[in-house]
Amino acid sequence: TKLGIQADGKIITNTGTTNLSYRLNTDGTEDLSFIGPSFIDIRGIAIQPNGKVIFTGQFDSYLGNPSRDIVRVNPDGSFDSTFDIGTGSSNYLRQALVRPDGKILVGGNINSFNGVSLGNIFQLNSDGSIDTSFTDTD
Repeated sequence: TKLGIQADGKIITNTGTTNLSYRLNTDGTEDLSFIGPSFIDIRGIAIQPNGKVIFTGQFDSYLGNPSRDIVRVNPDGSFDSTFDIGTGSSNYLRQALVRPDGKILVGGNINSFNGVSLGNIFQLNSDGSIDTSFTDTD
């Protein structure tokens, strides 16, 4: 089980009664207003300060939108089309962490992202593009 906590105290997790990912209210009851991804293989959950949620794992699309191994959803669980990852990952992604500057640190078993050769740790800008100022020296 993966967990992410939103600014309002609600909890995003990856198991549930109506979806494989869902949101809990602060009292632990399920928030049925959030319709999250129903991926079989969610590896990570990261919450941005604006309430948007990033899921990583092993998947090809979300709600019919190509989204290879990483997707960002709006606070209500709908697909966020402003997060453009291009062709996405060459293999599954394990984790994403939102940095204080809004950039997204990502780790996984990959050799490329959006067609660019990268190490297993790389960084995305807040719009989903590769941050070329970050270099994994491993």
